[in-house]
Amino acid sequence: MESLDEFIDQEVDTTDKWRKVRGNWSRREDYIIFESHQDDENAEGLFLCDIPLADGQISAQVSIIGSPEDVTDPCAQIVFHYLDYNDFYVAGIGGWQSLYTIGRKLPPEMVITNPKYEKLIVDGHNSHIKKYRWYPVTVSFADGEIELRLSNIPIFRIKAGYGRFPGFFGFRGFGNCPARYRIDRIVRKIRRSDVGARLANPDLSLSISMNSGTLPSVTWQKYAALTLTLHLKQQSSCWEALRKLFC
Repeated sequence: MESLDEFIDQEVDTTDKWRKVRGNWSRREDYIIFESHQDDENAEGLFLCDIPLADGQISAQVSIIGSPEDVTDPCAQIVFHYLDYNDFYVAGIGGWQSLYTIGRKLPPEMVITNPKYEKLIVDGHNSHIKKYRWYPVTVSFADGEIELRLSNIPIFRIKAGYGRFPGFFGFRGFGNCPARYRIDRIVRKIRRSDVGARLANPDLSLSISMNSGTLPSVTWQKYAALTLTLHLKQQSSCWEALRKLFC
């Protein structure tokens, strides 16, 4: 993974962007709960955000609230690079009878025999999962590499080779093992070398607000230039940055 100095972090607002894909889910004041699956043939639960990320970082707290010892394969995982129901990556707690995991659900053209999931890297045993404990996990994915951290301590860092195309992100539960998920921070990783082109992409849905009001409508290219200036030069006033760029 490239040095973090090579990337700019753009905060992602996920308000009202979430949807249930599979399973029974509910919301509490500050977290989401996976309650159970809906299909005995596919016991997976998915809850996704409809914002695409190519390179990004997802920080969340995950917690298994069912009894890990009473279910087949307890997990509370972060989903990323979701292209469709049969093609996405996961990282977090549980799965593959392990404690920490990174894996992938394979598209049909890549599956020769079951299972459809590929275990990329794991550590520990799921018997060490503590019921009700919040695990603060961060998944970073950039330049085809994935890093998993627990309490900001690196656990895994692997080359996945997924490329720079965008995919959706969210959470995964499995079986009848309830789990909780609390979002801490989600950012888009943008290379300094191509920040203009990436910010000009219409899938980013940029919105810049300031104390004195909302920035007037301008082209995506002007949005990109203004955002880059605000990040790199750390202007004290958004309107001053706008004046210097366009006046």
